[in-house]
Amino acid sequence: MPAFGQNILHFTETSGFDHGTRDVSLAMFQAIASEHGFNVVSDNDGMTFSDLALLQQFDAIIFSNTSGATLFDADQRANFEAYIATGGSVMGIHAASDTYR
Repeated sequence: MPAFGQNILHFTETSGFDHGTRDVSLAMFQAIASEHGFNVVSDNDGMTFSDLALLQQFDAIIFSNTSGATLFDADQRANFEAYIATGGSVMGIHAASDTYR
C-alpha cells in the first residue's frame, strides 16, 4: 500500500495570490500516483469540503499553493476539522500555511 493511501484530494483553491501552479502540481501528483498505484482527485473550488462523508473518503488532502483566508464557509470548515479530528491527513505546500487562519 502506498504511504499516502489510495485516495488523495488535490486542493488548489485560492482567494488570495494565485501562484499559477495548479496544472503543474496536479500533473506531478498524478505522475506519482500512477507510479505508486493510488488515485488523485482534483478540487479547485472547495466543494468537496461541503460533504463530510465525501471528504472522509480521502486518505490525505494536499493543499497545493492555496492562499487567502476566505476559502471555506462555516460548514466546510467544520467538516475539515472533523476530518482531521478523526485521523485525516493533510499536506500543505508553500502558501498553504496562509490558507487556514
